[in-house]
Amino acid sequence: MPDAQKSKIRVITSNSPVFSEIDAQGEVSGFTVSLVKGVIANAGIDARFETLPFATVISELGSKKPDVVSVLARTPERENDYYWITPLTANPVALFVKSDSPFVNQQNLSMADIPRISVLENDYRESILRQHEINQIVLKDSWAEAVNATLSGEADGLFFSQMGVALVCKQHQLDCSRLVKVLLWDTAYSYIVLPKTVENSELAAKLTVAASEYKASSAYRKLIEQTVPQLRKYLPDVSVEEGIISFVGDKQLGSTNDLWVIADLIPYFAEMDSRGNIVGYIPDLVRKILHQAGLEQQILAAPWERIVREAQSKSNVLAFAVARTPDREELFHWLTPVTRNMHALFGIDGKTYTSLGDIPKDKKIATLRSDYRSEVSREAGLTTIEFDSWGSAMAAVLSGEADYIFGSQGGIQVGCKEISKACRDVQLVMPHRYVTAYIVLSKIGTQPELVEKLKNAAVVVKQSEEYKQWAQQWSENTKMKKGLEQHVENGVINLWRMAK
Repeated sequence: MPDAQKSKIRVITSNSPVFSEIDAQGEVSGFTVSLVKGVIANAGIDARFETLPFATVISELGSKKPDVVSVLARTPERENDYYWITPLTANPVALFVKSDSPFVNQQNLSMADIPRISVLENDYRESILRQHEINQIVLKDSWAEAVNATLSGEADGLFFSQMGVALVCKQHQLDCSRLVKVLLWDTAYSYIVLPKTVENSELAAKLTVAASEYKASSAYRKLIEQTVPQLRKYLPDVSVEEGIISFVGDKQLGSTNDLWVIADLIPYFAEMDSRGNIVGYIPDLVRKILHQAGLEQQILAAPWERIVREAQSKSNVLAFAVARTPDREELFHWLTPVTRNMHALFGIDGKTYTSLGDIPKDKKIATLRSDYRSEVSREAGLTTIEFDSWGSAMAAVLSGEADYIFGSQGGIQVGCKEISKACRDVQLVMPHRYVTAYIVLSKIGTQPELVEKLKNAAVVVKQSEEYKQWAQQWSENTKMKKGLEQHVENGVINLWRMAK
């Protein structure tokens, strides 16, 4: 496929006032369109826009076609199906009835009390109604029809969002003054999304960084300033929180007093000094980001297993540095990349291979205990020996106990230093892939506003001249004093020698 085609992605939207509108010439404009264009341009990618009916958008996303970008409400059922690039809006979802309905003044009203509820067919809110065993779900092909069903008496209630009702009623000139909100269900966050496929993993990471950078720009601030007054014509309670347009009124970020910052100790990058303080490039960067966000917190240390356990059970757990691998994708919000490493096999026998499948089955592979590469090696049918440190794994290769070490250039350097060996004969045997380590935040119960606050703070820090000078000085000192080959590029430490 030609490079020009590879770099152009398809963006699909559904028609909606202010957010995505199409004119007589077929041009698409609006807040969503401008935001997506800004993000994609920041990522250095071209795009083509298509406006489709909502049901078709859902169908296209569900087909898992690569390089398709759209906007979608984030729900638990959809969580594992998409890369959630960046949030756009926070919109309360509610149950509406007519003002003369007997349910208006009913105490302790629940959704199950409403016999017939109208909703858009195939919308995620249809699934919620089915989960609550509503007597009769009145399915419609458009939100205008769903609103009309309640206004006409065909349905007893409407399950929709506040801004959605305001936009649809004005667009279709419906008299919705008779609709009354009787039950607030939840706040739905809409995101730019990318179907979760192997092909899209690199693109998702690139777009996520580009989104944070665009949202920190003056262009995005100008877009927000233009959009909010337009939306207030439909609904007065519009505000902006951490770059997210909110229809909840002045929605403030909840308490972050329970923010827990924990480090997985890594030689050179995050170490404990003689006084028990966590020091190094990554903790210092984290402190700068927290300071920028106004969230000063002590940094603690914990083993990787505990980090995973806490992140799966608690909100507001910030951790570093976590390698972004497919099996970890769903565990965290990925805030900002900090290091990039080439994971590969290394050895001293002078042989090279192009894939794990080419390696003779009698070869023994040294890995770090509980590292994902152990599982990769075993799945390839190779004899795998786990070690507690890179030093002991490297010693096994040098002594002949193992043939190859499955690690990284940084890991090789750390291991050789641990056993006081020069390791001059160690050569690359087979490149596996590049892996980027991130500062992350736990998912469960963590507000999207906090995620965006920290992402935005990371962008501001990394774009500052102070950071660039500090990171370059750290890189040069580490290379000179500790012999660690690496270089800084776009706010990430690349753990290999910079090409000349």
